[in-house]
Amino acid sequence: MITGAGGGIGRALALSAVQHGMRVAISDVAVDRLGQTRAALPADDKDIKEITADLTDKGARQRTIDVIESEWGGLDVLVNAAGAGAFGSFLDLEPDSLRRIMEINFFSVAELCRIALPLLRDGIDPLIVNISSMYGRRGVPQWAGYCASKFALSGFSEALRAELVPYGIGLLLVLPGVTKTDFGSRLIANSTHQNLVLSTGIAPEAVAKSVFEGVIRRKNELIVGTDARRMIWANRFFPRWVDRRKGHQVLLGTRR
Repeated sequence: MITGAGGGIGRALALSAVQHGMRVAISDVAVDRLGQTRAALPADDKDIKEITADLTDKGARQRTIDVIESEWGGLDVLVNAAGAGAFGSFLDLEPDSLRRIMEINFFSVAELCRIALPLLRDGIDPLIVNISSMYGRRGVPQWAGYCASKFALSGFSEALRAELVPYGIGLLLVLPGVTKTDFGSRLIANSTHQNLVLSTGIAPEAVAKSVFEGVIRRKNELIVGTDARRMIWANRFFPRWVDRRKGHQVLLGTRR
């Protein structure tokens, strides 16, 4: 099962899964985007399940898992790729935007993992794949809510991974860098009114390829993209330099 399959990394992962011969349940809150993903998948209807759902809703999460259990009788891999963000100064953004981001990027993921575990325990080489971000290792200005949600997801994933050892369920945490998607045009809020273009990022297909290599190698954590590796490395060894650099960027922005 792949959430957030209506575009970006989620859609690329769905295509890769089909190419690897998997049956795939694709989920997204947007009916039209989910339909576009289905149209791009070269697979018979018996091997694809489309599930339109707002996974921040408890009932929708349960119905999603119930569909998979009733149709296929089990679940081997759960990929949490759905995500949302808001851009701008934390002080300029409405409090509701932070709560909405946390609901989508963290709480819905955690609770979906909870209700999927009974199926995963009986799966074949069961695995959870949580798509976090390089911003789940280093916070940056203008993305405070997004960073907070991805930090939460990263910490949750590391803790849950250990708890799943007795059940034989793996957990892969993915930390991609900036990815070439339409994420910037689908923000919950943007107090700067800037048009965020992510065309210089890594291709979502490249992220999907790395993820499946990580799945095959049963890795615990995967950093994808040169920018992600550089930022995480720099923050690990030179955190004060990174702090000064980010603060300087904010000062330059406020002076313009």
